[in-house]
Amino acid sequence: IFDTMMRREVNDNNACSGQGYGVVEVPSTKTEQMFYISERFEVDDPTKYLYLELDYWSDVRLTIGMESAFNIGGNNVTVPEMTMYDNDGWTKMYINLGGIWSHFNHNPNFRIYFNALNPEKKDAKVRIDNVKLITI
Repeated sequence: IFDTMMRREVNDNNACSGQGYGVVEVPSTKTEQMFYISERFEVDDPTKYLYLELDYWSDVRLTIGMESAFNIGGNNVTVPEMTMYDNDGWTKMYINLGGIWSHFNHNPNFRIYFNALNPEKKDAKVRIDNVKLITI
């Protein structure tokens, strides 16, 4: 479900659950590496609560945000929602996207992006598993 920046790791003992997860390699030559969930989301009901559920394991800080337009038909911009610290193992996160979605005037069409922050310029990996967009 991710863009071409991510490769699928299968049959790995490090999987959070199941037999695979996604990996983005962050080279030491880059201070940041942005990647997206490839599908655009469409949520037509502005009264819905919006959460992103995921498991992550990252050697660098990881920002999650939304890409959308402030008005239907407008130009898309990216706005960060949360930056998570690097960690030594799988961590479950529930990220409330309702505030940022309201910032975009509840535009029903949006994308979720991730940005690996690498100011130390080290070779790093970002691992992501069990991604779900939850509407309540």
